Amino acid sequence: MSKLRIKIIIVVIIFLAIAIFWYFYPKNYNKTLKGVFYLLEDENISENVKVHMDGKLQNYLFGKRKFEGKVELEGNNIPEVKGIDETGLELWAEDRFGVLTSYGSVDEEGNYKPSVHFYGFVYVNKDFSQLTIMITPEDESGLWSETEQLVITAPAGNRDEAIEISNRLMEEYDLNRK
Repeated sequence: MSKLRIKIIIVVIIFLAIAIFWYFYPKNYNKTLKGVFYLLEDENISENVKVHMDGKLQNYLFGKRKFEGKVELEGNNIPEVKGIDETGLELWAEDRFGVLTSYGSVDEEGNYKPSVHFYGFVYVNKDFSQLTIMITPEDESGLWSETEQLVITAPAGNRDEAIEISNRLMEEYDLNRK
């Protein structure tokens, strides 16, 4: 083998190693999406909201992706998480599905108490540019019921668009699970 051929092979191997490392290394993900908060069975309850996401997005083998980070919801009528502390909501999502939780709470006197508060299930598309949050009832012990189907979908400009995106995200998740 000639020296030129060996140099080319070494350069190609180094390039592939760098590309693989770059692909799998977690990347900062900071995005604000404009969306809609709505009650599924009541067309009169709908509000424009903002969803701020700040965390790390990581690629895995076979195209799976994972997000870990903070989520801040901005809107007038969005249900608050009971006892949420200053660290905010944590989102963990992988393979188009995730959970939104809060760890720890602060009582009326300002004392920190370790605890976990579940805010809702999250459905996302493959590149994490769309999401739907199915908010759990306030008491956190009940399941998502037909009387209280609170949803946040982003990005969306109105309720109809939000419902369409939600349905598509849940359908993609179901198809991906088969």
